[in-house]
Amino acid sequence: VFLDLLKFAADQQLPAPESPFELFENDEIVAFSQLAWPNHLIAILLADQNEFVEFEEHFHRAGFQVFTPSSALEERANFLALFPGQWSANMESSQ
Repeated sequence: VFLDLLKFAADQQLPAPESPFELFENDEIVAFSQLAWPNHLIAILLADQNEFVEFEEHFHRAGFQVFTPSSALEERANFLALFPGQWSANMESSQ
C-alpha cells in the first residue's frame, strides 16, 4: 500500500514528499513519519508504528493532517484537497 500511495502521488503530479520526516518541538525530535509534505502539513504514518498514537498527537498539535497509506488512498478526494491548485487539473485530465 505504501508503494501504491507513492505511485498515486506521482500519477497526480504531486510534489515529492520528504522521507523520512522529523517533527521538531523546542529543538527536539518528537515524532517522525515515513512520508510527509510539510509545506502542505500532511504526514503519513504507518499504522503498525508502535508510537502511532503519540506521533499522531504531535503532528495534529503542529497542524498536520495525518493519514496512513491506506487512508490516504481510501480518502483520495480529502487527501488531494490538501494540495490546492495542483490536483484539480490532474483530476480533470484523468477523467
